Amino acid sequence: MAEVKKTAAKAAPKKPAVKKAATKKVAPKTEVLLQYQYQEVTAAEIEKRVLAQYKKDKTGEDAKTVKIYVKPEENTAYYVVNDKFRGSVALYA
Repeated sequence: MAEVKKTAAKAAPKKPAVKKAATKKVAPKTEVLLQYQYQEVTAAEIEKRVLAQYKKDKTGEDAKTVKIYVKPEENTAYYVVNDKFRGSVALYA
């Protein structure tokens, strides 16, 4: 009879494991806007213009580092690519 008790205990239904909902952290969508004298341009647009100008003028070297210096009072963004190529683009077309 001891065997019957063991099998009955094993056959008892187990409670389902409670799964915690996976909480994923969502990074906020960030947009940087530069406003100056009633005009506005995004940082992404400035970067796009800089990379397009560099691609047009480059000497066959891929851009590894890009530094952009924005001077809204001059309507210009100056850039340095790979610490040696320099140029500029207009902020407001």
